[in-house]
Amino acid sequence: MPMRTEPFVTALRAEIDAVVARYEAMVRAHQEAVGAVSQDQLRTLQARTDVLERERTELASALQAREAEAARLHARIAELEQTLAQSREAAARAALAADQAEQHAQRLQARLDEVAGLSRMLDEVFDGERRFVAAYQGAVGTPFGEAVERAVGMPVTASPETFGAIKAKRADVLLTHAIQDRGARVAMNPLVDAERAAMQGMAEAAGCELIVPEVGTRYSSQRMEKVATLRDPAEDGNVVECMMPGLRLVGSAGALVFPKVKVGVG
Repeated sequence: MPMRTEPFVTALRAEIDAVVARYEAMVRAHQEAVGAVSQDQLRTLQARTDVLERERTELASALQAREAEAARLHARIAELEQTLAQSREAAARAALAADQAEQHAQRLQARLDEVAGLSRMLDEVFDGERRFVAAYQGAVGTPFGEAVERAVGMPVTASPETFGAIKAKRADVLLTHAIQDRGARVAMNPLVDAERAAMQGMAEAAGCELIVPEVGTRYSSQRMEKVATLRDPAEDGNVVECMMPGLRLVGSAGALVFPKVKVGVG
């Protein structure tokens, strides 16, 4: 009797279909679970990625800022180095200038010392001439002062040129000529006190002394020159006024110029 397999096959197929269906259900459930997990992980990864992107952006911005700050600092350092170099150069120039100024000051001081030495030497060499000119100043503008200038041959000033001219011609000789020149007109133009004072100082500077006969001294043609007379029987033959002092070298007995006197007559 033939076996009836159809129901069995049908049942087996049904069972197989059920098993397949269960497995398919399980696969779908698994896939759905995996998909759900993957979506969560994807969202988590996306969120993490977003955070990392933001951090990257922030770090890039910070890095850019730091690079800009570094560039600024490098520029500032370069500027400071240039300023320092310029300062050092200026300091070197200043030091050089100071050294040159010091050398110049030393040269000037040496020159001043030299001039001071020359001045002292001139004071020593021309001491008499300097005092001669100083005494002359009191007679400036007077007939005696003009006579002195004629004797010297130039304006009499406190200058090396004048001192040299006086030394070359000798102060005693110049004073002798000036007294003779002034004495030629003393009878008509008597001496004034300023002339007498200047004459006294110049005589001392020239190593001379004035000869001034005292009133009442007996007149002597060997020692005096009579240029005027005064009727005065009581003083007949005596000096009544020294109108112009004479001149002699200090310590000498003779006279370079005789004094000019007024003599009393009876």
